[in-house]
Amino acid sequence: MEELDELRTYIAPGKYQEALLLLDEMEEMSRDDKINRISSFMEVLLVHLIKQAIEKDPRYALAYVGLGDCYNYWAKPTEAKQAMIEALELDETLGEAHASLGFFKFIYDWDFK
Repeated sequence: MEELDELRTYIAPGKYQEALLLLDEMEEMSRDDKINRISSFMEVLLVHLIKQAIEKDPRYALAYVGLGDCYNYWAKPTEAKQAMIEALELDETLGEAHASLGFFKFIYDWDFK
């Protein structure tokens, strides 16, 4: 987890080369561990890029859907639901937002009443 924190410090200001160098330094790791680290790096990078898109255009509803899906994948239900609701507030006709919110409700909002 320490490496992920270090990756975040490189990704936030856009220092992607340094982040990739950090991955290259992990030579002692097994192939599966490297794949897991690279996968984690890509997830962090994806969220960072989605947040940049939202900063550039706060009315870009599809970016909020992507952010919600990432948070859903990371098992962060509060953040996921908030992002999906924001997407629907921006564009209530967006099918991706309805699909993502439906999946979220399938996973987290069980109501047997």
